[in-house]
Amino acid sequence: MYAQKDGSIARRNGRGMKLIAPHHKPALRSETPCWGLLPLAVAFALGAAAASCVSLANSQSGEQDPLVDFEFSLRGIQTPRQFNKTLDVFVRWRYKPLDNQCPFSPTDNNCIQYQLWTRSLILNITLRATEQLPLGAEWERVNLALCRQIWAQYSASLVALSTSLHVNGDGRSAAARGIMPYEPGQHGSTCTMGPESFSPIAFKNALPNLGPY
Repeated sequence: MYAQKDGSIARRNGRGMKLIAPHHKPALRSETPCWGLLPLAVAFALGAAAASCVSLANSQSGEQDPLVDFEFSLRGIQTPRQFNKTLDVFVRWRYKPLDNQCPFSPTDNNCIQYQLWTRSLILNITLRATEQLPLGAEWERVNLALCRQIWAQYSASLVALSTSLHVNGDGRSAAARGIMPYEPGQHGSTCTMGPESFSPIAFKNALPNLGPY
């Protein structure tokens, strides 16, 4: 055998010289994810790599079920809690994608009726003192009770739940407030149950802020 200038190898046989293809080492299989190959690719290869990533993601995820949320609010609740505050309550839940339950069932029209039990629960907790929640209870505790009881009632039908309780602010002077606590700026609490991918309900607090701050 004789090495040629172009890297090929010549082998002498009885009928003369026979060229053998240039010698190359076998390419190593890359374990780098497809996006990691993009800086090394030319335009055509870049497009092919991107397409393969999308195809892989689609084949692994499959068809996604639709997500159905429901939300409602109770506004302007005049509560005796913490010396007569004004509250807004917001609720959002996400239904489980069950074929035999509303809203995914073609025959079951019995979705959760927010205006019945849930509305009554919210008014009972925000307007009345209990042993566990006296009138001076913190708003975080009040909202946590709302969130837990709604979840306990409907968790068989829900993937996630979020409740938000807004309170008016009072930054007036002590002489102007009287017995009202000093709580400048609108404030409140949010409670969320379910997977982290479920976004907590969020609305701007539109209640009044008494006083200059």
